[in-house]
Amino acid sequence: LGEVGLARQMSEAIADELRSLAETAETSVAQAQESAADAAVQAAFSELRIAAAGGTPFASALNELSVASGVAIPEGLSDVAETGIPTLERIADLFPAAARAALPVALREEASDGDAGDRFTAFMQGQFGGRSLTPMEGDGPDAVLSRALASVEGDDLQGALAEIEALPEAAQEEMQEWTGLARRRVDAIEALDAFAASLNES
Repeated sequence: LGEVGLARQMSEAIADELRSLAETAETSVAQAQESAADAAVQAAFSELRIAAAGGTPFASALNELSVASGVAIPEGLSDVAETGIPTLERIADLFPAAARAALPVALREEASDGDAGDRFTAFMQGQFGGRSLTPMEGDGPDAVLSRALASVEGDDLQGALAEIEALPEAAQEEMQEWTGLARRRVDAIEALDAFAASLNES
C-alpha cells in the first residue's frame, strides 16, 4: 500500500473510532438525561400520591410533574389541586349528619301521597326514630340510607352515591353538600389513575 495508503487507512480507522466514541457518548448522555427525567417524574408522582392520600393541596407537585413528563393535567385533578382531595375519613365522618337531615325529608315525601295517619307516622319516625345502621333490603328511605352507609364504610363511594340517587329529590338536596364532596373525591381518584396511566405510556 505504501506509506501514504497506510496512513490514509489509519486516519480512516481513527476517524471511525472517534465517531463511534462520539455516538456512544451521545447515547450515554441521552440515557443519563432520560434516567434523570424519569427519576424526577417518579419523585414528583410520589409526592402527589402522598398529598392525595392525606387530603393536602398538591398544585406545585402536579405542575412539576406535568412539566417534567409533558403529560396534560386532567380536569378532575386540577379542580382539587389547590384544596386537596377530600379524604375517605372526612367523607365518612360527615355521612351520619347528612343522612339524619335527609331521612325525615324523605319520609315526608314518601308519605305525602298517603293519608293524615301516614304523614303523622312519617313525621314521628323522622323526629324520633333512629336510622338503621346495618344494610336493609327495600326501597324505603331508611333502607336506602342503610345501604349507602354500608357502601361508605366499605370505601365504595360510587355505590353510596348510586343508592342516594334513589331518594326523593328533596332528600337528595339535603345531602347535596355531602354528595358533592364524595363526587369530588371519586372524580379526582379516577383522574389520578388516568394520569398515572398516561405517565406510564409517555
